[in-house]
Amino acid sequence: VTPPTMALATDEEWTQKVEAFQNFLNTTVEFPIQIYSTTQAFPAEEYLAQYESRLEDPDVEANPQLEALIEHYVEWYEGELAERRMTIRDHYVIVTIAPEDVQFEHESLVGKLARVPILGTLVRVWLAPSRTEQRDAMFGTLEQRVGRVERGLREIEDCGARAVPATEAVELLASFWAGEQIEYGDPEKAFQVRSILDAERAAQ
Repeated sequence: VTPPTMALATDEEWTQKVEAFQNFLNTTVEFPIQIYSTTQAFPAEEYLAQYESRLEDPDVEANPQLEALIEHYVEWYEGELAERRMTIRDHYVIVTIAPEDVQFEHESLVGKLARVPILGTLVRVWLAPSRTEQRDAMFGTLEQRVGRVERGLREIEDCGARAVPATEAVELLASFWAGEQIEYGDPEKAFQVRSILDAERAAQ
């Protein structure tokens, strides 16, 4: 989630944003969600490298005052970062799905026949959805939920949202459990493509 900038917001603007978020929770979210906020170090070296590289430009070398100004800014900014310990705060909405959240068309028929003594257990086994059907239904419902959350958050003025790719989610999960920032050189290699349902069956 990319939240609106509220550093210089008035009390009225804060109230408007709070009411908009409250409306999002009351009208859009009809399923469990979690809100996860985390911080990471500000990429000072990457930011300052843009200015330091300017010191090698001919127009800067030909202008001692501009060169001194850039050097002074880089030195001042490094000191400010060290004193303030600046960080970047990231916000995520975690949307989940469980097998019991998915409704199947034949569920009512199964419910009726399952009440018949002796037949109940057999009917549940015969008419139970396949793992492929269950997985597809879960993914479909999950995509709908994520879409609703994205649209609902975007309706809040100056707020943005996007779905996190699986490869990026790997680093987020690793960082969460490790308690420190984790970065993989090639997230694709760290991401094991395997059905969650199959993993659940293996665990059982």
